[in-house]
Amino acid sequence: MSSFGHSSLGPAVRGSALHWAIAGVVGVGLGVYMLVVSSMPQVWGLLLMMAAILPFVAMIFGGVWKLLLAIIILDIPLQVDAHLAFRPEISKLGSLGGFSVSLTTLSLAILYALWMAELLARAKPWPHSLIRQSLAPAAYLAVVTLSVLVANDVYLALFEVVLLLQAFLLFFYVVGTVRTRQDVLFIVSLLLVGLVLESLAMVGVRMIGHTASFGPISVKVEGSRVGGTLGHPNMAGSYLGLLMALALGLMLTDSRSLYKWLAVAAFGLGGVALLFTFSRGAWLAFAVSAIVFCLLAWHRSWLSLTVPAVLALLVLMLALLYPD
Repeated sequence: MSSFGHSSLGPAVRGSALHWAIAGVVGVGLGVYMLVVSSMPQVWGLLLMMAAILPFVAMIFGGVWKLLLAIIILDIPLQVDAHLAFRPEISKLGSLGGFSVSLTTLSLAILYALWMAELLARAKPWPHSLIRQSLAPAAYLAVVTLSVLVANDVYLALFEVVLLLQAFLLFFYVVGTVRTRQDVLFIVSLLLVGLVLESLAMVGVRMIGHTASFGPISVKVEGSRVGGTLGHPNMAGSYLGLLMALALGLMLTDSRSLYKWLAVAAFGLGGVALLFTFSRGAWLAFAVSAIVFCLLAWHRSWLSLTVPAVLALLVLMLALLYPD
């Protein structure tokens, strides 16, 4: 009887003690980590706290890739980041002032760790067309990287290369993992939510007339031009124009009305914010993308020519109202 009890309970007790010991070490480690983080600058503290929390969220929710992807997509306009080897004189000229480390960087690292684990465990098959689909952006990244060899300022060139590398890794992950219509709608919806938030922030600071800051996020105004959280009006205009074309496309799909209303709100607010950038290049880019899209939609019988004609009339009226 005594021997039976010892043999059955001994391993369980030892396993339980080991679990408690591991939990204690992790708890103490996290406590020390948080004390160190709390003494650091605000942006770095926020980034490192997110790095500590995300693995536990991943263990609790399992399908955490959507959460991480949401963080990355919303971080595009919000830009919660810090810069290594920061050069303020370069940043004042509107260029990237250092090696960017952001919520996107941390989320990408965790996404790739989870993806590689799934591939090694054979939980998901390797997408055979991934390499072929990634050749064009990979070639572009390679050419840009090679240009560093002839750059006058090597560090300044490397700042851009590191940021482009993160963009390529995001592209590679999305192409390699997104498979269903719902996944695509999820990503598109998040992009438009980011457009709505950025547009509201830009309209808000234009109304109050000065730059506003919310923790590490700053919404900027340069005279009569609004740069939003992206800092410079031209950068903000490029972001708005690109996603407004996406909103226009979603309005013509057969998706649920919720997605269409989101697209309408994003398109309308984005148009107002785009006007406040006074970026002629962004306006022109959006006009070209909208014209090309409308012609394609008309060719496939998705759209009557009445809609682009009305849009062209509105653009002409705006051009007459604001000739300068």
